[in-house]
Amino acid sequence: GSTIKITQPQALYLIREGGAEFSNWGEMKIESLKKGDFFGLENAFHTDIQDFHLRFTEESIIHQVKPDIALNIPIVYWKLLATAEKRRK
Repeated sequence: GSTIKITQPQALYLIREGGAEFSNWGEMKIESLKKGDFFGLENAFHTDIQDFHLRFTEESIIHQVKPDIALNIPIVYWKLLATAEKRRK
């Protein structure tokens, strides 16, 4: 499947349909993503930028959300922060 390199926090992406594998720069699989999961803001909370890759494992539909909208909703902000911390470990 197609691969996306994620470095700068440009946008929040939501998986509407399909699935993907999320990995770090060393290609170590971190998480399998499915319908309803999100990616894209893993570096939004840190000054040390890490590279991540997303490889789609099936045909997928994704939606893009501007980060300022997502980060200004407190419960969404805390969920994004917790997920970013987990993925960076």
